[in-house]
Amino acid sequence: MSKAKLKPIFTEPPSDIDEKANCGVLFNPEPIMSWLEAARVYADTAKHLIKRAIKNDVPWDEAHPALFMCRHVLELYLKALLPDWKKRKKKYAQAHSHGIGYLATELREILSSRYNKQDIEELCQFLDTFDSIDPKAMVFRFPDGVIGSYAQDNKPDYELWVDFRNLRDSFNAVTHALDHLCLRKMEAV
Repeated sequence: MSKAKLKPIFTEPPSDIDEKANCGVLFNPEPIMSWLEAARVYADTAKHLIKRAIKNDVPWDEAHPALFMCRHVLELYLKALLPDWKKRKKKYAQAHSHGIGYLATELREILSSRYNKQDIEELCQFLDTFDSIDPKAMVFRFPDGVIGSYAQDNKPDYELWVDFRNLRDSFNAVTHALDHLCLRKMEAV
């Protein structure tokens, strides 16, 4: 780096910004998108990472970013569906701010009277699986994520195979269902 000077990334907005400026983005501290919009753009990224991992025969260094992004998308969709998630979290003593298990439990309860029980169970089981493997959104994100997610005496002692073709297909179905639920919720308001 001694020969190259690092160029600034975060700067004051240029004075000549217009709709043709396409190599940057105006960032400010106010929310620029909804939880649903965030879920959708991150879902697109997750799907791209899954596709790339499959194309490259799923090398381990591509698996973790794809799995983390999938898990993050699920959290975003659940928080879009349950905007009072912070209040709901208080009912669950051990719930982590990034946990999705309590959100899946709440969603299961809300949907139980409106939708096919088997469909709800399948959806929530998918969510519960991600939560049981990555309860604090750290397992796929950090090299020592398992250590940070579990007490040493509670650390999983198993290996799991992740079939990325199944992940692709199931993730697509789940995000489609969650997106549909969000849209139905918005129509009801």
